[in-house]
Amino acid sequence: MAFMVVLLAVVLVIMLVCMTNLINANEEMKGKASKIHSMLTEAHQREIKEAVNTTRESLIQAHQRELNADLRARQREEFKREELSHTHKQDMTEVIKKSCNQLSQTQQLKITEVIKRTQVDFSQSLQRETNEIIKHVNEELSRVHQREMNEALRKNHEDILLKHQEQLAVVTREHSKKLNQQALKLSASVQQTLQLQHKMKVMETSSKLVIRSRSPPHPTHMPAQYFWKPQLESFTVSPIGMAPSLSSLLFDHFYNTKVRIPEETLHGVMVIIKAILCDLLCAMVNLPKNDGCPKLGQQMFLSGSVNEKLKVFPPNEFEFIFPLEPPNGLHFYTHLCHEDKDFNADALGFGIVKVISDDGHRIPETTKNFTDIIHGVNMINFQKFKKWFQHLVDEAKVQIVKKWSASYKLTFLHNNASTCLTIKNRYDQLISVDIVPAIKVMNCATHSLYHEVPAAALTMLSKETPQVYLVAKECKYKAHQITGNHIWRLSFSSYEAAFLQHIDSNLPCGSKYRECLTTVKLIVNLDSTIQANSPLTSNFHSYFMKTTLFHMLLEDLQVLAKGGAANHWVEEDLESLIHRFLRRLLKDLEKKELKHFFIGNVYLDNLFPVLKRYNQCPGGLFNLYSEKLVQVNMLQKIKARLDRINKNLLQVIMENMPQLEVEQRM
Repeated sequence: MAFMVVLLAVVLVIMLVCMTNLINANEEMKGKASKIHSMLTEAHQREIKEAVNTTRESLIQAHQRELNADLRARQREEFKREELSHTHKQDMTEVIKKSCNQLSQTQQLKITEVIKRTQVDFSQSLQRETNEIIKHVNEELSRVHQREMNEALRKNHEDILLKHQEQLAVVTREHSKKLNQQALKLSASVQQTLQLQHKMKVMETSSKLVIRSRSPPHPTHMPAQYFWKPQLESFTVSPIGMAPSLSSLLFDHFYNTKVRIPEETLHGVMVIIKAILCDLLCAMVNLPKNDGCPKLGQQMFLSGSVNEKLKVFPPNEFEFIFPLEPPNGLHFYTHLCHEDKDFNADALGFGIVKVISDDGHRIPETTKNFTDIIHGVNMINFQKFKKWFQHLVDEAKVQIVKKWSASYKLTFLHNNASTCLTIKNRYDQLISVDIVPAIKVMNCATHSLYHEVPAAALTMLSKETPQVYLVAKECKYKAHQITGNHIWRLSFSSYEAAFLQHIDSNLPCGSKYRECLTTVKLIVNLDSTIQANSPLTSNFHSYFMKTTLFHMLLEDLQVLAKGGAANHWVEEDLESLIHRFLRRLLKDLEKKELKHFFIGNVYLDNLFPVLKRYNQCPGGLFNLYSEKLVQVNMLQKIKARLDRINKNLLQVIMENMPQLEVEQRM
């Protein structure tokens, strides 16, 4: 009987000690978990406060209320447990005290060792389980907070962007109204000035009449994004031989309000376009492809008049080139039509693309989906190539349209040479972006030289120098029995931008050649509003005007190289520069000759040595005013219309300004 009592006492002691240790360990772990949880909560609260203030407070308060409610519930449960444990502990203590008095020291030592081992094992197991629970809770909280923070940031960014667009539209309309009113007042002042000048000539007076114009608004009262140079407070009109400065002021006003694109406006549009195109490019790159298909490059680049800063307001047309790379184990060998001795002059400015294996192995069957075998060589058929590229766009556009549907309506339309992306905002404003697939023309002239140059050197060379590309635009003529589907057009867009950068670094600062060209481009585009069926709007391409300007700038570089000066782009006003440019256009139209700027132009050898490959053909062969490109009677009509504009330039400006006002209000 005594043994049973002792055994019962031992069991009771063990149970008491275990329960006591369990309760203490549980309380300690709960305290640590509570501290860790509070530390994590505070850290997340600080991160969320820095990200979004408004969203952070609501999320943290809701989460804090949940934690407080849970903590209070746990505290109530712990308090109940402590009360029960305390009562049970007192009862058990009295029993154990009575039992322990009857135990020997040897039995007490054994019991103590057993209890210690049990306590250590239980503590380790409890510690591992607690750590796993804390880790899981922390990971779950981190994922939840990260998702909530990303969603809040995205909504906040969209709201800010929409508010900025609304404010910009309102400011633009208000400022346009003010500027149009000032332009009308300015035109009235010009007419009054001309009448006064005529009267002064009749009276044969030699005095000078000083006319005070209305003071312009102070720049600080105007929106920052449309800041422009203030008008002159006074100007002098001489009665004999001197053109009124008010006319020059009117041309500057016309350019600043109707032609020039504000940098902040262009920047805002470019941010949206690049974000959408980057998503599209990533989606196209991540699509599953066959081994024999071309690969998309990891970057795209802006091309056309926007890249050259020759775009006329509004900034609604853009062009981006998507360079394509050959499949693994293959490379593209580009051959230019004029590199053959007996080439067809009609195919000048075009080339073909061959697909060649690096190691001489057989070309994959999948490559034949966009190539044809001609003369035993795989040549890319750009019609098949274009369909393959358009198929990639169609597969990738689904997720892009869905992603941007909350802010913009995206539409993809495949045309002859490119894919047109149309971006429409909630104000029904449209932006057109041409996505042009292109293949880079190797700077090496022969296939053997391509193999001799290391790949790393070619990559470095392509990054440091401009590139010539072949784009999928069909040639109407054959070259060596090769149909037009296999002949690609050369694109010098990268070199055009590089040439203008070189001009900017050599001509005096403040040269107005860009202002001159863009103003003439707008006058030509709007000529149909003055004369119905104008030959300028349908047959006189902007590329002709840009090529003419490039030849004028190259002549200025030659003058500078001989020690001369080319200050007329700075010293002359915009009106004089436009007259100078129109006279050059009329001169070339009279001769019916406008040579291609890059093909056959030996004067570019020193500036761009790589272009020697394109200067091997006689420059006279590529005449942009040839009968095959522009009819002779159409050239005569264009010349007559430009001559009339040159003689009545001020009147043309005055007639175009009201029309522009109506278009901008629409």
